[in-house]
Amino acid sequence: MKQGSKIGIVCCSNGLRPEQAETIKMLVQILEKSGLEVDLSPYLYGDENGQAGTARERAGALMKFYEDDSVTDIFDVSVDYLIGYSSYAHKVEEVSETALNEDELTFLKKYRSINPSSRALVQQFMDEFLRLSGE
Repeated sequence: MKQGSKIGIVCCSNGLRPEQAETIKMLVQILEKSGLEVDLSPYLYGDENGQAGTARERAGALMKFYEDDSVTDIFDVSVDYLIGYSSYAHKVEEVSETALNEDELTFLKKYRSINPSSRALVQQFMDEFLRLSGE
């Protein structure tokens, strides 16, 4: 990241607890003092059940950052692993490649490089696309 870069901060799965707002505020201050512009998703903080908006709303906030050419980096501050909702701290294992065409292999490599929350969004998008297209 370079000074002047704009970053987006999202929470793609369970939201942060409201009492963590001060920590996020300090993070934003540190990033801004480092010369970065920070844009926060409106769905960072969860309700009493940990939900931070609907899956569609969280996905929309993430896509807003992806579609904004001025955003150079996006950070997911979800805490599922930290609070025990997930037992995956990193990619579980390498999966051997199969007989795929070039487009499929490219897609698979990109898919494997993203975090579990982003994978869930990709899966939701694909499911919705298939549902709407009738395939």
